[in-house]
Amino acid sequence: MHRDKLLKLLRRDVVFKRDDVRGVYPSDVNEEIMREVGRAFARLLCADNPNIRPVRVVVGRDMRVGSEELEAAFIAGLQDSGAKVFSLGLCSSEYIYFATGQNPGDFEGGAMVTASHNPKEFHGVKMVARGGKPISPGQLDDMRRAVIRQMTGSATVRLDVSDDYTDRVLTMIDYDAKSGSIAGGAPLKVVVNAGNGMGGYVFQKVAKKLSAFEFVFVDSTPDGNFPNNLPNPLNESFLAALSVQVDSYGADMGLCFDGDADRMGLVDDSARPVTASSIIALIARRMAESYARKEPQIHIFYNLTTSWLVRDVLAEIDPTGRKVIGVPTPVGHAKIKALMRQPEYASAVFAGEYSGHFFFRDFYLCDSGVLAALTILDMASKLKAKGRKLSQLLVGWEGKYFMSPETNFDFPERAAALKCIGKVWDHYKGKGGKLFGIVRDPKRDFDSVRELTGYDPSKLAAEDLKIEFEDWWLCVRPSGTEPKLRATVEARGSRALMEEKLAEVTKIIKM
Repeated sequence: MHRDKLLKLLRRDVVFKRDDVRGVYPSDVNEEIMREVGRAFARLLCADNPNIRPVRVVVGRDMRVGSEELEAAFIAGLQDSGAKVFSLGLCSSEYIYFATGQNPGDFEGGAMVTASHNPKEFHGVKMVARGGKPISPGQLDDMRRAVIRQMTGSATVRLDVSDDYTDRVLTMIDYDAKSGSIAGGAPLKVVVNAGNGMGGYVFQKVAKKLSAFEFVFVDSTPDGNFPNNLPNPLNESFLAALSVQVDSYGADMGLCFDGDADRMGLVDDSARPVTASSIIALIARRMAESYARKEPQIHIFYNLTTSWLVRDVLAEIDPTGRKVIGVPTPVGHAKIKALMRQPEYASAVFAGEYSGHFFFRDFYLCDSGVLAALTILDMASKLKAKGRKLSQLLVGWEGKYFMSPETNFDFPERAAALKCIGKVWDHYKGKGGKLFGIVRDPKRDFDSVRELTGYDPSKLAAEDLKIEFEDWWLCVRPSGTEPKLRATVEARGSRALMEEKLAEVTKIIKM
């Protein structure tokens, strides 16, 4: 690639995004770029671990077109900088989190070649440090600046963590190895639609251990062309296909995963898609009931675009708000992981993000679509043993809250998107709403949600805007991975109010 083209791609927000490296393959993200990123990542790990040589990095890839070539280039870059590489080959992002989190003394970092839930023409790489710790935006920017050429070499060591990973995630639920089931639960029939992503590859190993359950796998063969559906839990056609399959097989539930299997979607026994907020509420309630018995205080996190349902469910468990504390977070998996690792949140047990990421203390404060799925399986199995269904619980919840799908608006120029967010605030300021935004701790590299008195993006860590009124709220934010502005509206108790306010916000954005 011509040097001028390379330097253009390395400008902020083109390939180096908020949380990771991502872009269209092969025009933006290609073998040349990935080799340079590998070199920069190895140098970052060397700087963070000055007494360890060579630094040890575990690397995996998903099934996308180009994954194998990009992984080879990334590994070559790591080796150029003297790193020792352990290759997992085809895997989910959770295998990387597991390898670095379970063995913090064995690996200084990990990387997953994937574009997660993005359309098939995208590609990139997610990176973590020792213990599954996320690479911060500041470190990513340092890497972007440090991409240069250098050549050295070392060998790659083949590594397989699949059996250890499978055993580990099963210890986090009430798994009975003798019966191949859930202790105190009833067997379930479950449809798993992997969308030709890594979910089929990973979850089939878990399903073999749950031998008392009946699993029906759909599109379980990894195929980066995604011949049937884009594997994204927010993709309505993906969930619609899973709903049809649950109904056709008479299953107790359906599970689906995104491309690298760190996100999860759910369809209940009535063949109805379950919102991400309801999944967060289910798991949050399970975590609160479990940990609150043995710990004096716990923190549970949910991001800006999550339904009020989660907040209200936590309030039902602990009306005082002193034992079970809900914490709103910025959008973005790296920001959530960084926040959960702060000393004041040492009692963090779980976090959920509306996009379908679920983070667990017992999984190294990393996200795990498989562990989220197992937690739901555990709950549904125990409900069935008592003659109850998951859908009965969910209907009582979701009938009280009406949230719009995340609505996307194309803004090729970021400056225009930010100007539009300002217009939204100008329209609603002074009308009784509470304003929330993302603020950076000046002494520590993490962001948190704070109530604001005014909207000035130059003083904020991110441009995300949320305004809460008594019976509805709105959130407008720029995407961290695509040239889009995203808007969400929720109303309590009234679909008509939600639709009215969404139309109102849409009109302001399009003005």
